[in-house]
Amino acid sequence: MDTRFLESLVAVVETGSIAAAARAQGLTAAAVNQRLRALEVELGDTLFRRAGKTVMPTSACLRLLPYARKIAQDAKLLSMHMDESGLNTELKVGVISTVMLHLIPDTLVKLKKSAPNITLNISRHTSHVLYDQLEAGDLDVAVMIEPPFALPKSLQSFLLRQEPLMYAGPKGSAASMKTALHELPYIRYAPTSWGGRLAERFLKDNDISVDLFCTIGDFETAARMVGSGLGVTLLTDWCGRKGLALDVDWVPILGPEYQRKIILMQHREAAKEKALAAFSVKLRETLQEAT
Repeated sequence: MDTRFLESLVAVVETGSIAAAARAQGLTAAAVNQRLRALEVELGDTLFRRAGKTVMPTSACLRLLPYARKIAQDAKLLSMHMDESGLNTELKVGVISTVMLHLIPDTLVKLKKSAPNITLNISRHTSHVLYDQLEAGDLDVAVMIEPPFALPKSLQSFLLRQEPLMYAGPKGSAASMKTALHELPYIRYAPTSWGGRLAERFLKDNDISVDLFCTIGDFETAARMVGSGLGVTLLTDWCGRKGLALDVDWVPILGPEYQRKIILMQHREAAKEKALAAFSVKLRETLQEAT
């Protein structure tokens, strides 16, 4: 049995369509479909029910799925261990949006020069989604906000950057920051996010009630709204803030309890140790240049 056929089976189940699986694997839809047919013939059972462009796994396919995943993963590991450099592999990387926009492009330029055989599969999500994906084994590494809870022993983290909470308001409002937060329309960064909780804590600690204008999940958009005169906000000092050149007052809020920590998190027993180290080094170089 060709393990690549099992990889295609897993991809079809995870993506929900032959076309999507083909794109993920760099194949044609006809090639993926041919692999599935070959597996059905070899195993003597129907693995998918086809209805137009959609496919649904049968009960036989679902019974096979965990074994197919393990075999496909073991085959990748075998290939990786034959590579003495440890740099001929794929890294599944998850990042938060501020990292994706301001750090990942330059990191990839550096990594391509030093380790050209590393292939990266990069996805962007919120920190709590990245944490769940990493814990489930769907990611090799995540660049995210430090979770507000203790990590399990299977995971380890490395501090990359600390970002203080900052007030952003109209020019001349810095001296009366708390008054401005109370009286001017408040642009709230997603309060349920791990980073957004810092702003909520500051408001609560200082007994500040706000006139809520809107809630938004993007730092740069919130900052530009302040620059357009729509109100005030509380954001952490993310990479890329200084490049906006907005005509607003920025005031750092002191205290370790109001700092967002950006970390690199991975499994303690990492099979792709050398590739992860190469990625980490180049990410840190990019971060150092950006600060």
